[in-house]
Amino acid sequence: MKRIVWIFSIFIVLLSCKSRSNAVIGNLSSSDTANAPYMYFKEDVQDLGKVRQGDTVFCLFIVENRGKTDLLIKRVSPSCGCTVAQYEEKPIPPFKSGIIKLIFATNGRVGKVNKNATVSSNARPDSKILTFKCEIISPNNNKSK
Repeated sequence: MKRIVWIFSIFIVLLSCKSRSNAVIGNLSSSDTANAPYMYFKEDVQDLGKVRQGDTVFCLFIVENRGKTDLLIKRVSPSCGCTVAQYEEKPIPPFKSGIIKLIFATNGRVGKVNKNATVSSNARPDSKILTFKCEIISPNNNKSK
């Protein structure tokens, strides 16, 4: 019987700690949202059109900080190994912009492709998905280009 009471007591304590921590986090996030950086992309999808198989192509996404504090891009994670992301890891001040460059190797691919990269930051919301698409044509198919 003591064991049941003891386990029940621990359960109640843990449950109350969880509720209290969620309330504090909720209050902090609502007050911080007003001062948080805001990641804005004029375009988050780009169509590169037709590209030749074997070429390496890239696209540039301009990110603007429309918030009140510095925006820090923590990570840009492409959806596959054929795409590489480049960006500056320094803070972007309010009302300034930065560039995220996605580089795509078309080797061994033919047809329409859609590629994504997830941008993680200190903004609210803290992530954004960037997309580019293209149609890869065979180098032997000169009529398509």
